[in-house]
Amino acid sequence: MPTFPNAKYVMSRTDHDHWAALAKKPDTEVYQSTPTTIPYCPSSRPRRAEFVTGEHGMCGCLTLKPAPGHTPGQIRVDLDSRGKRAIFAGDALHNPVQVPLWKWNSRFCEDLDLARRSRHTLLADCVEQGRRC
Repeated sequence: MPTFPNAKYVMSRTDHDHWAALAKKPDTEVYQSTPTTIPYCPSSRPRRAEFVTGEHGMCGCLTLKPAPGHTPGQIRVDLDSRGKRAIFAGDALHNPVQVPLWKWNSRFCEDLDLARRSRHTLLADCVEQGRRC
């Protein structure tokens, strides 16, 4: 059951499709990137799910942007509100040490090269656009 049954859940179409396909394979236990999460179960997704691909604006101040590598459909959230700007990196950055050492991956990254490129782009955007990360 969703924690907030009346909420609209916005999620990556790429990630949903990837994990749903893996979950259908026989004898496969599918865990989302970290061993602490529960197995992926597409049938338990909320009825009010909205799947997005590419950049997606929300609420006039949020933009979801692809940041693949950790997972195929990893996204980041860019915030622009009242003159303040920030990027919520999600699992694109696992540890503060990855800011100066952005080439370092965690052991949970699905695509190592793509994770590095996404991290580099995210950090470059923080600098160029004056965003907090």
